[in-house]
Amino acid sequence: MPERPLDGIHIAESPDAEQPIARASAQSTAFIGRTLRGPVNRPVTVRSFADYQQIFGGLWQPSPLSYAVEHFFEQGGRSAIIVRVVNGAAPATISLRCAHETLTLEALAPGTREFLRASIDYDNIAVDDEERFNLVVQRVRSPGSERIEE
Repeated sequence: MPERPLDGIHIAESPDAEQPIARASAQSTAFIGRTLRGPVNRPVTVRSFADYQQIFGGLWQPSPLSYAVEHFFEQGGRSAIIVRVVNGAAPATISLRCAHETLTLEALAPGTREFLRASIDYDNIAVDDEERFNLVVQRVRSPGSERIEE
Protein backbone atom coordinates (compact mmCIF):
# COMPACT_ATOMS: atom_id res chain seq x y z
CA MET A 1 0.00 0.00 0.00
CA PRO A 2 1.49 3.40 -0.92
CA GLU A 3 2.03 5.62 2.05
CA ARG A 4 1.22 9.31 1.99
CA PRO A 5 2.82 11.47 4.57
CA LEU A 6 0.23 13.04 6.87
CA ASP A 7 1.15 15.89 9.16
CA GLY A 8 1.36 14.54 12.71
CA ILE A 9 -0.26 11.17 11.92
CA HIS A 10 1.67 7.92 11.78
CA ILE A 11 -0.03 4.88 10.24
CA ALA A 12 1.21 1.44 11.22
CA GLU A 13 -0.22 -1.99 10.48
CA SER A 14 0.36 -4.97 12.69
CA PRO A 15 -0.01 -8.68 11.87
CA ASP A 16 -3.05 -8.85 14.22
CA ALA A 17 -4.96 -6.36 12.06
CA GLU A 18 -5.94 -9.10 9.60
CA GLN A 19 -7.83 -11.14 12.18
CA PRO A 20 -11.61 -10.60 12.24
CA ILE A 21 -13.25 -8.84 15.14
CA ALA A 22 -14.71 -11.37 17.55
CA ARG A 23 -18.49 -11.42 17.68
CA ALA A 24 -19.89 -10.01 20.91
CA SER A 25 -21.93 -12.32 23.08
CA ALA A 26 -25.65 -11.68 22.83
CA GLN A 27 -26.39 -13.45 26.07
CA SER A 28 -27.30 -10.25 27.90
CA THR A 29 -28.60 -7.08 26.30
CA ALA A 30 -30.23 -3.95 27.70
CA PHE A 31 -33.51 -2.52 26.39
CA ILE A 32 -34.84 0.90 27.38
CA GLY A 33 -38.31 2.14 26.47
CA ARG A 34 -42.02 2.20 27.18
CA THR A 35 -43.89 -0.85 28.44
CA LEU A 36 -47.45 -1.54 29.54
CA ARG A 37 -46.54 -1.76 33.21
CA GLY A 38 -43.68 -2.49 35.59
CA PRO A 39 -41.08 -0.68 37.68
CA VAL A 40 -39.96 2.71 36.34
CA ASN A 41 -36.35 3.90 35.85
CA ARG A 42 -34.98 0.74 37.46
CA PRO A 43 -33.12 -2.04 35.61
CA VAL A 44 -34.85 -5.41 35.86
CA THR A 45 -33.23 -8.61 34.56
CA VAL A 46 -35.51 -11.08 32.76
CA ARG A 47 -34.44 -14.51 31.54
CA SER A 48 -37.30 -15.26 29.12
CA PHE A 49 -40.07 -13.52 27.24
CA ALA A 50 -42.50 -15.10 29.71
CA ASP A 51 -40.65 -13.27 32.52
CA TYR A 52 -40.91 -10.04 30.52
CA GLN A 53 -44.67 -10.55 30.03
CA GLN A 54 -45.20 -11.23 33.72
CA ILE A 55 -43.40 -8.05 34.82
CA PHE A 56 -43.88 -5.61 31.92
CA GLY A 57 -47.10 -6.77 30.26
CA GLY A 58 -46.23 -8.42 26.94
CA LEU A 59 -46.50 -7.15 23.37
CA TRP A 60 -47.76 -3.59 22.94
CA GLN A 61 -48.06 -2.02 19.50
CA PRO A 62 -47.27 1.63 20.48
CA SER A 63 -43.82 0.59 21.73
CA PRO A 64 -41.28 -1.41 19.70
CA LEU A 65 -39.45 -2.46 22.88
CA SER A 66 -41.74 -5.42 23.55
CA TYR A 67 -41.22 -6.77 20.01
CA ALA A 68 -37.45 -6.29 20.27
CA VAL A 69 -37.37 -8.26 23.53
CA GLU A 70 -39.50 -11.03 22.02
CA HIS A 71 -37.16 -11.30 19.00
CA PHE A 72 -34.10 -11.24 21.27
CA PHE A 73 -35.29 -14.35 23.12
CA GLU A 74 -36.48 -16.04 19.90
CA GLN A 75 -32.93 -15.67 18.54
CA GLY A 76 -31.38 -17.37 21.56
CA GLY A 77 -30.85 -14.48 23.96
CA ARG A 78 -30.57 -15.65 27.54
CA SER A 79 -30.78 -12.55 29.70
CA ALA A 80 -32.19 -9.09 29.05
CA ILE A 81 -32.04 -6.01 31.22
CA ILE A 82 -35.20 -3.93 30.87
CA VAL A 83 -35.51 -0.30 31.94
CA ARG A 84 -39.03 1.08 31.69
CA VAL A 85 -39.33 4.82 31.10
CA VAL A 86 -42.46 6.98 31.26
CA ASN A 87 -43.20 10.52 30.19
CA GLY A 88 -44.50 12.39 33.24
CA ALA A 89 -46.94 9.66 34.25
CA ALA A 90 -47.91 9.22 37.88
CA PRO A 91 -49.21 6.12 39.66
CA ALA A 92 -53.00 5.85 39.77
CA THR A 93 -54.76 6.28 43.11
CA ILE A 94 -58.19 5.37 44.40
CA SER A 95 -59.83 6.43 47.67
CA LEU A 96 -62.25 4.10 49.45
CA ARG A 97 -64.45 5.04 52.38
CA CYS A 98 -64.34 2.54 55.22
CA ALA A 99 -66.22 3.27 58.42
CA HIS A 100 -65.16 6.80 59.45
CA GLU A 101 -61.88 6.82 57.54
CA THR A 102 -60.69 6.94 53.94
CA LEU A 103 -58.29 4.35 52.61
CA THR A 104 -56.16 5.59 49.70
CA LEU A 105 -54.52 3.01 47.47
CA GLU A 106 -51.69 3.98 45.13
CA ALA A 107 -50.42 1.88 42.23
CA LEU A 108 -46.89 0.56 42.49
CA ALA A 109 -45.92 2.23 39.19
CA PRO A 110 -47.51 4.51 36.59
CA GLY A 111 -49.38 3.00 33.67
CA THR A 112 -52.66 3.38 31.86
CA ARG A 113 -53.05 -0.22 30.73
CA GLU A 114 -53.59 -1.85 34.11
CA PHE A 115 -57.31 -2.02 34.88
CA LEU A 116 -57.91 -2.69 38.56
CA ARG A 117 -61.04 -2.62 40.66
CA ALA A 118 -60.95 -2.29 44.44
CA SER A 119 -63.69 -2.69 47.01
CA ILE A 120 -64.16 -3.08 50.74
CA ASP A 121 -66.53 -5.50 52.41
CA TYR A 122 -67.12 -6.75 55.94
CA ASP A 123 -67.96 -10.40 55.16
CA ASN A 124 -67.20 -12.79 58.05
CA ILE A 125 -66.19 -9.92 60.34
CA ALA A 126 -68.01 -9.35 63.62
CA VAL A 127 -70.39 -6.39 63.59
CA ASP A 128 -68.71 -4.84 66.64
CA ASP A 129 -65.18 -5.14 65.12
CA GLU A 130 -64.51 -1.65 63.77
CA GLU A 131 -60.79 -2.24 63.18
CA ARG A 132 -61.04 -4.88 60.44
CA PHE A 133 -62.34 -5.09 56.89
CA ASN A 134 -61.70 -7.07 53.71
CA LEU A 135 -59.94 -5.36 50.82
CA VAL A 136 -60.63 -6.96 47.43
CA VAL A 137 -58.46 -5.94 44.45
CA GLN A 138 -59.17 -7.46 41.05
CA ARG A 139 -57.60 -7.06 37.60
CA VAL A 140 -60.30 -6.65 34.95
CA ARG A 141 -60.15 -6.71 31.13
CA SER A 142 -61.17 -3.08 30.61
CA PRO A 143 -62.64 -0.17 32.59
CA GLY A 144 -66.10 -1.10 33.87
CA SER A 145 -65.69 -4.74 32.82
CA GLU A 146 -67.11 -7.53 34.94
CA ARG A 147 -64.64 -10.02 33.44
CA ILE A 148 -61.77 -10.71 35.85
CA GLU A 149 -58.27 -11.60 34.64
CA GLU A 150 -56.40 -14.54 36.16
